[in-house]
Amino acid sequence: MQVTVGNLVFKLGHLKYQKQDGLQQQAPSDEDEWPVAMVAAGACGGTLLALIIIIVAVYKRKSSRAERQFTKLQVQLDALETNIRHECKQGIRAVTCVMHCNVK
Repeated sequence: MQVTVGNLVFKLGHLKYQKQDGLQQQAPSDEDEWPVAMVAAGACGGTLLALIIIIVAVYKRKSSRAERQFTKLQVQLDALETNIRHECKQGIRAVTCVMHCNVK
């Protein structure tokens, strides 16, 4: 028995049927293969869904980590900018005071 999903081919092996208490063994038909194919398709679909969920979770985690780092750097940059602005104002006041003190 083999299952084909798109370009993928899964070989499941041979099927054997057992006789039950005097009943004749029937040849397998396409209807008998449907449950196995449905289980195989469900397993493939479940695996694919789990893989997609894992990839989305990892992407979301890395994205949020990058966003937190960006926010932290932005706060540090704003603090540095504020400190530089404050030091420049103090420097200008000091120079202005020295110029006024020398003029008098």
